[in-house]
Amino acid sequence: TLTAWLPAGPIRVTLFDAAGRLVRTLADDSGAEAGLHEWKIDGRDAGGRSLGSGIYFFRIETAGGVRSGRFAILK
Repeated sequence: TLTAWLPAGPIRVTLFDAAGRLVRTLADDSGAEAGLHEWKIDGRDAGGRSLGSGIYFFRIETAGGVRSGRFAILK
């Protein structure tokens, strides 16, 4: 689960693999409310296929800036 306190406005949350390829877009909302937001990372790509074990990266883009980080999927 990915959780963040975000300002009102546009929000885009994306996941990338270690090579920098877009794996999935978790959120793309042009008018989100301010507050605590939560997205479940279910281990699947945009096509519903299971992601392999490895390091992945997330990127949260808002009107207030960009946050990024990493997470691991272990099988």
